[in-house]
Amino acid sequence: PKETPANTQRGTWPDGVLPATPLQQGMVFLSGYDQDAPDIYTMQLVLRVDGVVDADRLKAAAQQVMDLHPALRAGFDQRDGEVVQVIAEDVQVDWAIRQVSTVDEAERVAVAERARRFDLATPPLVRFLLLRLPDGHRLVVTNHHTILDGWSVPLLARELFATYAGIEPTIPDGYVGYLEWLAGKDTKAAEDAWTTAMAGVDGPT
Repeated sequence: PKETPANTQRGTWPDGVLPATPLQQGMVFLSGYDQDAPDIYTMQLVLRVDGVVDADRLKAAAQQVMDLHPALRAGFDQRDGEVVQVIAEDVQVDWAIRQVSTVDEAERVAVAERARRFDLATPPLVRFLLLRLPDGHRLVVTNHHTILDGWSVPLLARELFATYAGIEPTIPDGYVGYLEWLAGKDTKAAEDAWTTAMAGVDGPT
């Protein structure tokens, strides 16, 4: 989008641009603070998948889930000195398959995958890696905390496998409305309240 947010207090935003929550703003700042250090906001879930796996169908399910949820197609940018989410319309799922020989090798691959940084300006901020082992599969789901947290990752996994099984996912609602409601809150009052609460604190806490 060529426009910039017109009025954050009223929640007026151009198409494809949404306000970032305060927590997201903090994560974006801290993730970019030291590019040479590991990004502590990179999360990972490793799932053991038994039985026959149709990799193409699982990839298609991941794409369908991503298409359904704006938050999974978000990248982060600076507009007028403010962090915003830019929701891309067409994002191809980040999907890879790799053959490994042992569980130890699978664990090493997963560790390396978690160490690989995301470019927060370029969605998707979630990656799927299907590891093929002699005794089954491991699905490694790596994401940035800005778009998924510990509560929502299991929901993503459940929706992914339900879609894989042929169950139509429920169309979500409320996400954009919540962000607009949040953008309309009185941030000055919140800053004043926290300034008072933290008065006298002279070190990390």
